[in-house]
Parts: sequence; structure tokens; C-alpha cells
Amino acid sequence: KEKLEYLKELGVNTIWLAGVTQGSEFFSGFWTVYAMVTPEYPDEELGSVEELKELVNEAHKLGIRVIAEAVTHGVIFE
Repeated sequence: KEKLEYLKELGVNTIWLAGVTQGSEFFSGFWTVYAMVTPEYPDEELGSVEELKELVNEAHKLGIRVIAEAVTHGVIFE
């Protein structure tokens, strides 16, 4: 969030968030977000849901769009 002003100055108008959910090693034996455990929440190491909302809101205030990658397969229910 602290870098948003800098990104705006660089001319960035869109941020693509890829791999923000908690992944696992379920399918392939190596960690990947494409074998996600919690598709509805960001990985705790990246921050909370509230922090993600704050990031998006601050980006929008600066005219920066935020795209979150939607993974529609590979959800692991543990």
C-alpha cells in the first residue's frame, strides 16, 4: 500500500494480484496457489482480508484498478 503513490507516478494504472490465496502441495508435490486451500481468503502471510480491502480502496482512490486472478479449479477442501 505504501508504494501506490510511487506506482501512480510511474504511470501504472492496473495492478494484477496473482497467487494471493493459500496454496498447497496437493496436486503436484510442490507448493502452488493453483492447489488452493482457502479460495475466499488471502494467504495469511500476505495480510488480512481487511488489509487487502484497504489496498484496493487506496488504489482506486488513485485511479489504479486492481485485478485479482480467479482460479476456478484445484480447490482443496481439508
